[in-house]
Amino acid sequence: MINHIKSIFITSLVLGLMTTSAIANDGYECYQGKKVCREKATGMPLKALPRAFPTVYDKPNGTKQMSMKPIKAFRPLYVFARQDIDTSDPDNPKGWYKIGKSKKRALGWMQAKDVIEWKQALIMAYTHPGEDDERRNPVLMFNKLPALKGIIQSPEREAEISKAYTSLDKDPKERYPSLVLTESKRFVDINENFYFLPIVNFEMLDLEGEDARYLQIAAAITEATAAKLDTDLRDDNNTLDNPEVQKEVLKNTTSSEAVKQLEVDIVFVMDLTSSMEPYLRMTLESVQDIARLVTKDIKKKVHFGFVGYRDNPAIVNNIEFASKDFTKDGLVSAEQFVDMVSKVKVASVGSVDYQEELFAGVETGLETKWSDNSIRLMILVGDASSHEPGHPQNVTGKDENVLRQAADDSQVHILAIHLQNQDTHPEIVGDLPKARQQFATLARVSGSEKSALLEVNADKEEDFAKAVKATANMITEFVGTALTGNMTTPTVSTTKNDNVVDKAEEVTKMLLESALVEYKGKEAVPPKDIIAWAVDRDLADPAIPALEVRILLNKTQLDSLVRVVNEINMAMKNAETTEREFFEALQSVAATSIKDPSKIGTAKNLKDAGLLPDFLDSLPYKSEIASLSDERFASWTTQKRTDFSQRLEAKLAQYRSINEAVDKWIVLDESDPDNTVYPLHIDYLP
Repeated sequence: MINHIKSIFITSLVLGLMTTSAIANDGYECYQGKKVCREKATGMPLKALPRAFPTVYDKPNGTKQMSMKPIKAFRPLYVFARQDIDTSDPDNPKGWYKIGKSKKRALGWMQAKDVIEWKQALIMAYTHPGEDDERRNPVLMFNKLPALKGIIQSPEREAEISKAYTSLDKDPKERYPSLVLTESKRFVDINENFYFLPIVNFEMLDLEGEDARYLQIAAAITEATAAKLDTDLRDDNNTLDNPEVQKEVLKNTTSSEAVKQLEVDIVFVMDLTSSMEPYLRMTLESVQDIARLVTKDIKKKVHFGFVGYRDNPAIVNNIEFASKDFTKDGLVSAEQFVDMVSKVKVASVGSVDYQEELFAGVETGLETKWSDNSIRLMILVGDASSHEPGHPQNVTGKDENVLRQAADDSQVHILAIHLQNQDTHPEIVGDLPKARQQFATLARVSGSEKSALLEVNADKEEDFAKAVKATANMITEFVGTALTGNMTTPTVSTTKNDNVVDKAEEVTKMLLESALVEYKGKEAVPPKDIIAWAVDRDLADPAIPALEVRILLNKTQLDSLVRVVNEINMAMKNAETTEREFFEALQSVAATSIKDPSKIGTAKNLKDAGLLPDFLDSLPYKSEIASLSDERFASWTTQKRTDFSQRLEAKLAQYRSINEAVDKWIVLDESDPDNTVYPLHIDYLP
């Protein structure tokens, strides 16, 4: 269902990019170059992306070039005027754009052939490539669409795809026809090294029953990414025409020095209610084994953290905390960890129900002060499910899906040990499926449909001890190998006895391999200063998505999203408790925050109510909330209303976390606060 929604969104997105008239200013309001042009329907400013090495003139049709610093390719600019624009021939657009780096003033004029209109702040991002049998192929980039279509439509498609990939290692002149390059063979995480992949053009296709798209995308990186990767954006030789740049993109290895610098952070996130005492003790014993067995060099490379979670202290007397980071001042060595955890105690009182604050524990674990050059592992231990968003005992407002995405964004890899209580009490039996689902979602391996989930019979305490020790042994063996300059994961037993040790080794290996893909990408340079055609799915296995959509939001837009989602959620609860119609309750809640509250009373749905932020209303996006009406709300069952409200609660909580995550925001232009953005997943939109 989620993939279907994403497919609808991408189709709508690219259709939205193509709806502007080929000639004239239809759809835009421009002001004789005195201020930025805006979309008539939404009031959003019109932006454009300059191609590589553009020229800026003093006036349209002029010959005098403006003397200024070089304009960075594909860095968003504001449009102040459009003159004689004609894009009827996309390969040879005509006309002029008056552009500026900020909304304050224009710089000059650019020819249409040097500019790409960017109607929504939407970009593509490479998906995690996965590992082993789930690993996808790198995205191939062609400068001519017919060549890419030739591969897709060929009766010998598999052979043609193989030829194209094989030719990447050849001299560019000997490559497959029109093949420019590929994405970096080392995964470039957009949250680690930010890059632009805005959509220029598209065509739909059916690829072995999957909805797919030919996408013409531009590629660029920011100054911050360039500085981080020691790349000079101003260097005319630093484009894909340079063989050295091509060699770097095609590189699939990591330098021996970078491998030797690799470190591993292990943060235990554990239920600390009264039933967990034996598991706390066994965790301590397992880390003691690590401290005794590993060499001095490895000890310096492995750091430990510990987070405990219980229940909401505002509801449960004397429970002390919902979650607590016992290493909040920084991760520690194995010896320090043993000393610290030996003083940790489980709760002395019971909770009011079987559920605990699992989500609070995971959220606190994600906020750990992780090491800069580390592979980040979280070992999650618990038996019960977490309270859902909206429950009085849920302190985060988040759910497992939002936290899973947050872990991906932070490059944190979760191994979950679900201790399955064998008690036949109805509350415990009823909680088991919910807990299993939450633990499995949180432990989903990046780039995979599998989960790093260990299900352990809670009555077999020795199985838990074996699992933790097997995981710890795998990690320390991995670090020991890295110290020699070799980045490989340990082998697992080929003789499967279907026991907890085999399973622990299997999921730990999956997790390490997924983390390694990201670590190798830290040195990789994203493709830049090109425009090329690609397909948004793996050419060889179309079931695997290769590109996903992100939305660049500034802080003002995120704040407006927080306000709207909060008001809608409050109105839903108000309507539920007062038995009023939803829009009547919404009108009361939103009366002070919109210009014309009366529009809500006459609107057919939320999109017509004037409540949604302009930027959200401008997106070609199939929103859950936009189509919400009194009739639709009234037709929902109580459970469906609860589920909808919980999804909104979780997203609202994540918006607030993103707003506070200063280090996650991307500065596009120091002179313009609107150009500090966050690449939001489409899954986070309401």
